[in-house]
Amino acid sequence: MAYTSDWEPLADALKRVMATGASEDEAKIDLCRAVADRKIDVRVRIAASDDRCFSNGNVRVPTHLSPGDLDWVQSRPLAQWSIGPKLVEHYTWFENWKVRPLDLIELSTADVMNVLCGDDGANDNARGKSEAIIKHETAATRALGDYLKTLGAPNTEPLLTRDEAAKWCSEKGFKLGGRGFQRVWLGAREHAGLPLKAPPGAKRKSPR
Repeated sequence: MAYTSDWEPLADALKRVMATGASEDEAKIDLCRAVADRKIDVRVRIAASDDRCFSNGNVRVPTHLSPGDLDWVQSRPLAQWSIGPKLVEHYTWFENWKVRPLDLIELSTADVMNVLCGDDGANDNARGKSEAIIKHETAATRALGDYLKTLGAPNTEPLLTRDEAAKWCSEKGFKLGGRGFQRVWLGAREHAGLPLKAPPGAKRKSPR
């Protein structure tokens, strides 16, 4: 099995998220939001330095980060970011917070997988894990589709709400991220012979 690095450039993180079914624009927006919300750790390198890198609490990520703020090919912020000491480092840090030019940003591979890919196996290689995700979602699609059929499809609508269906999947042991559930939800309705959009005013049956 190929080794997966702890950190990856923006282009690799983008490919990883797009492998879940997201478009390029959706993947970029999700990555920016997750980084800005501190859900994904970053490691940056100060430009023209002796390869000094800083991560996590030493990097002040912009609160509102958008795809246009990053060079996705060169994997770097277009603007300068602040670098400085964590709370416990004030007495040992070489200087206070300072805005600096950066020539590299990398994202935590494990965080990208866990937050945006619904993946707990951060050490698995991306290709193998994508295949596992596909198999997992296929099994969930069939199981939920069969369950919808038992509720009377296609004569009763909408059978389950999205929230009820998501709860059912969770109770059955199907761990799905937001996009994964969306694919399963649509696939399951098609499997059950249901239209993808319920007619207005339809009577709903609760799950048994």
